[in-house]
Amino acid sequence: MLNFLKKYKTAFLLASVVAFFTFSFVKGSILVKKSEKELNPKEQKSEAKAEGYSLREVDAKTGTIRWQLTAKEGSTENNLQGASIKDIKAEVYKNNKIVFQLSAPSAKGNYGSKEIYLLGKVIAKNPLGTFLLTTNQLALGMGTSIEAQKGFSLMLKNSGSVIGENAIVNDDQSKIIVENLKEAIF
Repeated sequence: MLNFLKKYKTAFLLASVVAFFTFSFVKGSILVKKSEKELNPKEQKSEAKAEGYSLREVDAKTGTIRWQLTAKEGSTENNLQGASIKDIKAEVYKNNKIVFQLSAPSAKGNYGSKEIYLLGKVIAKNPLGTFLLTTNQLALGMGTSIEAQKGFSLMLKNSGSVIGENAIVNDDQSKIIVENLKEAIF
């Protein structure tokens, strides 16, 4: 047996070293793949929460504010591509004057579409008190118009009321486009 060990000692040592390095390589590859999966840089964008959340849309040409939104709290979601905000107050401006005052219990924002959706019992009114819109969802986009979605009720002081599914209202309330009108009283 001693002759056998002496004769194949070099081959046995070489095989042991190759087996050790092969095992180490396989085990290392498994650990690296597991770490890469856990530490995926595309998913490492941490979400954030904030109290006193604020957001605004600014006209790129003039630098004037189109709309400004404040909320008691907000948080990012979907790898920082969206925001969820609560207890919202907002103003829509034209020529630095408020044309709409908005309130809602919650809202969702989308970075890709650049839109904010106010959700719940959304209320929009003008500073003069002649325009009162309630809706389940209101879209704030790029510009100063608002879009009531998923059902709305509009009260026009001394003019009447309109109920429908969707409505787009321009900034001075002179043009209202209604989809699926249910009732109009003037």
